[in-house]
Formats: sequence, C-alpha cells, structure tokens
Amino acid sequence: MERIFKIVKKFLMYKPYFEDGFEYQFVSVELDDTIIDFTVNVVLPKKGQSFSVDKFNRDISKIIRNISKYVGEPIVYMEHILVDGRPVPKDGVYINPEDCDETIRALNENVKYITVTNNEIHTNRFSVGANISFKPQKGINFYEVDSDQYINIYLSYSLSNIKIEGNPVELDMKMVDKFAEVFNEKLQYSESFLNKLQDIIFRVLEPSLKIEDTEIYYNPFYWISSVEGMETEANGDYFRDDFSENMFKKTS
Repeated sequence: MERIFKIVKKFLMYKPYFEDGFEYQFVSVELDDTIIDFTVNVVLPKKGQSFSVDKFNRDISKIIRNISKYVGEPIVYMEHILVDGRPVPKDGVYINPEDCDETIRALNENVKYITVTNNEIHTNRFSVGANISFKPQKGINFYEVDSDQYINIYLSYSLSNIKIEGNPVELDMKMVDKFAEVFNEKLQYSESFLNKLQDIIFRVLEPSLKIEDTEIYYNPFYWISSVEGMETEANGDYFRDDFSENMFKKTS
C-alpha cells in the first residue's frame, strides 16, 4: 500500500488537473491505514459562479480512475473538497443571485402564454388560456437539493388576460380562488409545461453547473399567486377537476 500511496501522491501533487474549465488542486494527500485521504481545492472558472459538488465528485473520480490504470489496481480513497479555498455548501449546490435572476428573466421571456383544457364530460370541452409571469416563491429559498438529488427550483406565477377559446372573458370575482385552484391543478399535470420550464432552467444554469452527465436533475415547482392582479388563496382544498362556466363573464 505504501508503494501505491507514493505513486498516487506523486501524480496528484505534481500538477493541477483541469476538467470543463475547473481546476483541481490536490493540496494534501495522506495515507490513513489502507485509505488515501486527500483534500482538493477546486478553482472556479469564474469567481463566485454557480457550482455543484456532485460535478466535482465526478471529475475527481475520473482523475483517480486514470491513475488507477497506471497503478494497475483500484485506489481506495476519501476526498475533502474546498471551492476557491472555502468549505462547500451543506446541500452541495450553490446558485448565485445573478443566475437566480437570469432564470426568472429567461422564464418570463420564453413562457408568456399558457393554455389548459377543460375536460368536463357534461359540458362542452373548451380551452382556457392566460398570460403568465413568474417570480421566486415568496418566503421560500429559490432552490434546494432534496434527498433524491434533484435541484428543486421554487416559483410562483401570475395569470392575466384570461381567454376561453381565444376570446377574452372576465372572471366572477367570487370565483377567483376556485378558478385559480383548477388552473393550478391542471398546470401541475401538464408534462409539456414542466418540460419547457426544465429546458429553460437547464439552458441558464448548465453553463456554470455542468451537471448534464451527473445524476442530479433540475426540478421546478410552481404555484399560482395571483389572477388579474388579485392575490389568490388557492391552497389545494378545492377539489373540482374542471372549470365551470359560472366562473366567467363574457366580454363584448
């Protein structure tokens, strides 16, 4: 083991390694019984940029595998990671404020109108559309990493300019919360809407995080906050599956 350790230490301490613009500096390499214990400092391509520790784990594993091929046997190791000389965040991901703002801007620029369909069996089937705008969900951190390694992005959205089959309508003010409940529920089950949000978030964050080849995925959560400028109290307690015609008042 001592022989393998010396070879590994020579490789790791000899020079920094580079992957996708990240610089990996092995600042300490020690032998702890039968395990090689090292500390690696990751230098970000851009100071203060967003990053994922899982990406670093993957790159370090690749570096060690390549050294293992030279040694001729697997290397058992334990890693400690610093980012620009500082400890990594507890949840393993950091998204800087600029990327958070850019995510919201990109969503609002690329998703401006949304349509859901009424499926009521006993009435005519019709589509309900509205202008949509996003903002961070109030009172909740913009993102977190859950136990299943998803980066959850928390959003709220507002609706305006309600239309039925493309024709403007007014909402009955007494039915706004119920309308919001139904619209929100339908949007939760729209796979195309979810996929579009994921694609936009990916395009914004991936240039920094570079997690496409990892097992971490972007997962937006969204909840309705207002309709036609009025805050809603939609809380999931209204169990109607479809819109009712008495929610609307036709306009001329």
